Amino acid sequence: MSTSSAAITKQAVGRHGDIGSLYDIRTDRFEGGNLFNQDLPEGLVSTTDCANSDYFVDENISQKDTFNKLNVEASMKLSLMAGLIKVEGSAKYLNQTKTNSRTVRVTFMFNVRTKQQRLQVSRAELYKYFSPDALENPNATHCVVGITWGAHIAATFEENVATSEAAEELQGQLAASLKQVAINITGQAKIDNIDRTNSKFHSLKISFSGDVLIEDVPNTVEDVFNIFKKVPNMLKQLNDGKGQQLEFELYPLKRMAEIFKHDLRIERIMKEVTNHIINRIENIFEQIIQGKRMMNDFLAKIEPWKGWIPPDWVEVIHDKQSALVGEELRTQRQLATLLEQIRGGQADENEMIQLLDNFNDQNPCSLMCIKRFLKDNARIDAKIASLSQFDRRPKEKNQPKGPNPDLLPKEFKSIHEFFLNNYHKDVYLFHISNDWEKQDQANWYKQLRFFYSLQKSVETISESKKPVFLVIDHDLHTHLDKKPNTCVIYHGNQGTIKSEDYYHTLC
Repeated sequence: MSTSSAAITKQAVGRHGDIGSLYDIRTDRFEGGNLFNQDLPEGLVSTTDCANSDYFVDENISQKDTFNKLNVEASMKLSLMAGLIKVEGSAKYLNQTKTNSRTVRVTFMFNVRTKQQRLQVSRAELYKYFSPDALENPNATHCVVGITWGAHIAATFEENVATSEAAEELQGQLAASLKQVAINITGQAKIDNIDRTNSKFHSLKISFSGDVLIEDVPNTVEDVFNIFKKVPNMLKQLNDGKGQQLEFELYPLKRMAEIFKHDLRIERIMKEVTNHIINRIENIFEQIIQGKRMMNDFLAKIEPWKGWIPPDWVEVIHDKQSALVGEELRTQRQLATLLEQIRGGQADENEMIQLLDNFNDQNPCSLMCIKRFLKDNARIDAKIASLSQFDRRPKEKNQPKGPNPDLLPKEFKSIHEFFLNNYHKDVYLFHISNDWEKQDQANWYKQLRFFYSLQKSVETISESKKPVFLVIDHDLHTHLDKKPNTCVIYHGNQGTIKSEDYYHTLC
């Protein structure tokens, strides 16, 4: 953070200020007062045109990338990430980074600038209007001397799909199409072409955020760009045609005191962490987002199987996710407090370095800790892989396997009772568990292939005479009697178990 007399620029991100508004760059907040104790004459504030517009496409994969595309300066990034500045309302577009891999989300940003206001700080008569008390305010470091007006409008295209592979494919197609539109923004035929050539885009949910209230409900990409065309006229109705505040130019109060020849009685300490530390903090928040994405992906993978996975296994994952929400908030607050203290000279940068050094090993939100946790719970992946073997549906592109309820019971009371209930039929019960599969994989695959062949051999038999096939997962059904100690197929009829290892009985 510069302690020189130079002006600095801060993005508005939904906040509002006036020429002369007092600002504290240590907390990145407006103090609430004003340097001037009365309204300034129009001649002391110039307003010039700065008409400009541009577009860019953001794939919402990295918050760091989003900030860079919006040219958010370094210290402002830290304040946003640490929560010193709340991202809400019109600045929602800053906080749309994807937190799972099955969501398609691409944002098309339209940025327009209209006017720029500047305080004529060199005008001698400005001295008549300043407040000495404001210059001595210990809770402020700068004041607003310039405001850039216009609007940021974000159109976000979103859809949830079945797999991460499908999401990656659709996201790539959508981003490429929108980038092409940005290049050929004047070519209406190009816009029409997107909707007509890719039917997959028709199901996308489209939402707006930004500095202009959009009441129209778009259904297509073409609708979005038709709305963008209306933005210049919409801005004419806001703040005398200026639109909304986009950036503030700030002057140090120390420099303003020199201009007004006022001897300051207070000394303001203003420091900033180095660029190296800023990059490390950025990477920590990227890790937190990636870790959140990994946890959400794991829970999404579990979701279709939750009735077939032991509840206590799943509960561990949900408990961890809840704990991580608290840990993320604690980490953010810890960084925010330390950041304010360093900026105000109350703490040394080495304290931040120590916190960052300990993050990977000690913070539950780090990627290393998340990966370790998922590895410790790999039994769920193993269970899903095993149960997926019984989904015999033809495989479709980007379609994951799911539970086969005809073979996999969610509830099962008794092996003996099941044979009695199917007295007049042949019964084949395939007994499985993670441990048995791991202990003897060769046996698991032999039994599995044999189970398939038994099912195949009776496909032409009438339904009334077909045997009963069932898979008993002893990780889920832990209370059963007559439990084996390895993967085997029980065969029986007339209410009696005839073989407790049918594969070896026949072979």
